[in-house]
Amino acid sequence: MTYIFTCRSCGERVEINCPLAQRPARKKCRCGRWATRDVAAEHGRPRNATTGEKRSAIAGCGAGEEAELNRDLAAAGIDAQYDPRNGDLVARDRRNFLKAIKARGMHSNTDGGFPL
Repeated sequence: MTYIFTCRSCGERVEINCPLAQRPARKKCRCGRWATRDVAAEHGRPRNATTGEKRSAIAGCGAGEEAELNRDLAAAGIDAQYDPRNGDLVARDRRNFLKAIKARGMHSNTDGGFPL
């Protein structure tokens, strides 16, 4: 599970992937203070806390389809690509994410791609 910690002193956000049983209550920040868990950031924005990218497994593709779909997205001028490791759709921001799922005949319902 992904947990986001925000430092109240410097504002830095740190993303941690770990099992629930190993989740820390707080995380030491680079500024020396403690970053606390930011539940609103975890649930309010389904994106990477540091880069702002949107990632969706639901709108992803099957094994071996990434290269062809990435060429189609690039030809359409959409700043998104399919991750060759797992087929997830990765977009720079929400606008490009919506363009990418629309190009595949999907729509957005709370930022997840669902087939029509």
